[in-house]
Amino acid sequence: MPTPPKTYDEITRATVPEPDGSWRPSDEQVKQAYAGHRALDADEQQLSDRVHAALASAGMDTTGLTIEV
Repeated sequence: MPTPPKTYDEITRATVPEPDGSWRPSDEQVKQAYAGHRALDADEQQLSDRVHAALASAGMDTTGLTIEV
């Protein structure tokens, strides 16, 4: 059985949607975001790959480039 939330922030994260209809990220998701983790779905990954390819074909060095989708 999961541990019940202990803080106001934990309770609101689990029960209150944001004004735009989304939900607040979990503490683990926040940590992953600050660490640079990017979980892209298939469409987002395809778009990211297309942008990288377009920039590379234009002669841009994309080795240190990060694209946010």
